[in-house]
Amino acid sequence: MVKLTLIQGDCLKILPKIPDESVDFILTDFPYPNFDLFSNEKTDEFYKKIFDELRRVLKNNSFFATFWSIEDMQTLFKYTAKDFKFVWMIINYIKNAERNRIRIGFNHFNVIFLFEKGKATRKRQIRDVIEDMISSIKRNSILHPTPKFLKVCKKVIEMATNEGDIVLDPFLGSGTTMKACLELKRNCIGIEINPEFCEIVKKRLNWGYNLGNVEFEFYTEKDFDVVRNDRNRGNKEIV
Repeated sequence: MVKLTLIQGDCLKILPKIPDESVDFILTDFPYPNFDLFSNEKTDEFYKKIFDELRRVLKNNSFFATFWSIEDMQTLFKYTAKDFKFVWMIINYIKNAERNRIRIGFNHFNVIFLFEKGKATRKRQIRDVIEDMISSIKRNSILHPTPKFLKVCKKVIEMATNEGDIVLDPFLGSGTTMKACLELKRNCIGIEINPEFCEIVKKRLNWGYNLGNVEFEFYTEKDFDVVRNDRNRGNKEIV
């Protein structure tokens, strides 16, 4: 049985309700920061809190992976310096990239930074350059400003987890992490604050339809708190 748990709400309020060391892998794409804002105390505090929670909920000897910009990787290393060890970078090469109006040239690649908490073991070897094409996103009509490629997410999840493991994405966006988990028979907890994006996720995953051994759970921020309290009283797993 695969369990997909979608929670609509603020991850800073939801993550503290998830038990310590209860997820096997974290894969996410943080909201793109305005680099000038990192001198802002509120922005700095936001990222510190997020990374503290991610360290807490991730099991020891497990991987954490995130998309992040090359331009500001020093900031990423600043927030991961405590308890996370940098392992490697995985390049998502986009063969038919479109011209970037902000940077020089084309958007030819995304970068996933891979870290480990403790000493993680790769479940499967993968290449550090994974190719895909823009058409794979356009074909699926994903109405999201920065959708990620399903192929690369699946490869990274396969590298870091086994079937039945729990994958967390605290910034789920259009749901690529959750769709990859569904296809790979991994459980997934996805948190997304934007209700429109939650609807995109439901549409992509045929939410609620009979797909065999799949259990769908959808909660609002308030609902999740009620369910958590009920399960705690019954001594059942929250995720």
